[in-house]
Amino acid sequence: MLTAANKQAGKDYSRFLAVGSIDAEALKRAKEIYARYRESGVITGGRFEDDEWPVSDEKSRTRILFTFSDSDYKKHAMSWVGCTPDCYRDAIKSCVLFHMGSWILPTLRRLAFVLCKVASSDFPDEEGFGADSAHVSELLKLIPGFSETRNAAIECLEDCAALHRIRTGGQRKLLDFRSYFRFHDALDGYWRDAAEDERVFYFPLYLWWKLTAVLPLRVTEFLMTPRDCIRDTGHGYLMTVRRTRLKGGNSLMSYRIEPDYDRKTYPVSSDIAEEILWYKDVTGSMPPSPIDSLFCYEPYRKKHQMSTMEIYSYDCLQTTKQDFYRYVLAGKGIPEIKLGDTRHISMMNLIISGGSPRVCMELAGHTNIGISSHYYS
Repeated sequence: MLTAANKQAGKDYSRFLAVGSIDAEALKRAKEIYARYRESGVITGGRFEDDEWPVSDEKSRTRILFTFSDSDYKKHAMSWVGCTPDCYRDAIKSCVLFHMGSWILPTLRRLAFVLCKVASSDFPDEEGFGADSAHVSELLKLIPGFSETRNAAIECLEDCAALHRIRTGGQRKLLDFRSYFRFHDALDGYWRDAAEDERVFYFPLYLWWKLTAVLPLRVTEFLMTPRDCIRDTGHGYLMTVRRTRLKGGNSLMSYRIEPDYDRKTYPVSSDIAEEILWYKDVTGSMPPSPIDSLFCYEPYRKKHQMSTMEIYSYDCLQTTKQDFYRYVLAGKGIPEIKLGDTRHISMMNLIISGGSPRVCMELAGHTNIGISSHYYS
């Protein structure tokens, strides 16, 4: 194990013995989690020992990487982390696995990236590693043995994490509301006169604005709207959407759509319903989404000259929004709206209209009424 770095008499170097493995019980538990997700197909290939894990949540495929330079690690981080490069790599893998089922795969990929980047970093300063300080501290606690240097790093990182929470604990910064009104008017004006093929391409953006500014859906929930989502009751239209069961809760993810999302039905205006029915009709001959979502990938594939079929994803919607600003709103001086803004706008509109925190909690899918109450400020 790492002892406190001891200066040798007359020498300008420090001697230490690095830990060769993480806590045995933690490593055993991590490998059991790995085996479970490997068997279920979430981890789609390879072994725990590999430095690259292919993963899939049915909606997309990605890779979680555990690569860093051993020589950089020995030069910069080994003296304060207090373990060998292989031990540190196992600690990263364990840290990622302990969050499996609670975090989405892109977030797990980023966690691994951040922790690998730390491998070439010197002892944390007063800023630590910013928003990631808490994750680095969590990883260091997986390494056994006593080390004054590592304990000092943990204390420093915990202070940095607390300071970061205080600094960023304010509300989400939205644009001036006139920007949203101008975007609304420009989108409506474009929609009235656009050719059918352009309307088909921009339909996901159009529906995102019309629906999620009223119903506080997360972007991923919106994009997984089922294909057969509209029902005419004879007295109005009902729309079915998929809502996550997992955000902010204690449930574990299965990384499968049906267990992780519930179908919820809400009344919608005839204007929205009729636009959806029109879109379904004009895209009826296109290849269907492999996850039974409303949006077809084919118009996006043709517009951006993509060669393979994919699912219409967050990146597709983001690119569609950027295209709209580049080709339709160019020169109009309208600041670019973030995709997550509409969820917050809909929450504020609900509160202004007299909605209670309880109603906000139900519609937003919050698990804690305190989160919904935040919007009242």
